[in-house]
Amino acid sequence: MTAMPHMLIGGMKDTGKSSFIHAMLATILMRATPDQVRILLIDTTRIEFSAYAGAHRVPHLLTPLITDPHKAVQALEWVTKDIDARYEDRCHNRRFRTRILDGTVQAPTDTAQQANVHPTIIVIVNDPADLLLGTRNGADKAIRRISQLGASADVHLVLSTIQSYSYKVISAATKANFPARLSFAMHTGFESRENLDYGGAETLIGNGDASFSPTRIEPPVRIQTPWIGETEISNVIAHVRKQPRPPYPTADAFLKTL
Repeated sequence: MTAMPHMLIGGMKDTGKSSFIHAMLATILMRATPDQVRILLIDTTRIEFSAYAGAHRVPHLLTPLITDPHKAVQALEWVTKDIDARYEDRCHNRRFRTRILDGTVQAPTDTAQQANVHPTIIVIVNDPADLLLGTRNGADKAIRRISQLGASADVHLVLSTIQSYSYKVISAATKANFPARLSFAMHTGFESRENLDYGGAETLIGNGDASFSPTRIEPPVRIQTPWIGETEISNVIAHVRKQPRPPYPTADAFLKTL
């Protein structure tokens, strides 16, 4: 995620998108503690992320699972404000987190400013059609701003959409800020080019078979994405629930408004 830094996932239904996202979430939860990574899950379909529902069920969650489009817009706008605050705090130095931890960066003694270690924020939006079409473009503006400015502020965005109508939902200006593209099986070469800028996704066979382009410059490579079952997801959640939920004052105050 740090290298990409945003990713657009497209494909038909039942081709492996959901399984890949669950596998990605499991990898993040098992590799990073809540004080290192916070996750914002938005799913207006109310289907994919039900296992992670509840603010206190998974300590990595920034807010409870968001299923209401209007609350999702509020959450995305909050993320943009947090990005602005991070820019003011430390975006002049990409190694800000490391330098704070080793003590080489400290806030000026004559000000009330604090040098805080901000956790990485990963925003995952599943099937954004209802979100982008039903909120008078407020979500599209927020998503575009996050994708433009989030990389330098340790904020990463993942959009997963059904490719058959994604070109009608996600604007070209927004797509331009997603250098990493992951495409599962699609109906036509047109849909493949809409997501990858290359053809070929129409020849994929499903079941996690995918084409991945990390930069949109080089031709995509064919990969087999991992599969994770419900039992494994439950085991991961049971394990990470034992971790404490660290304070994040601005997020905790925002959480009360949702």
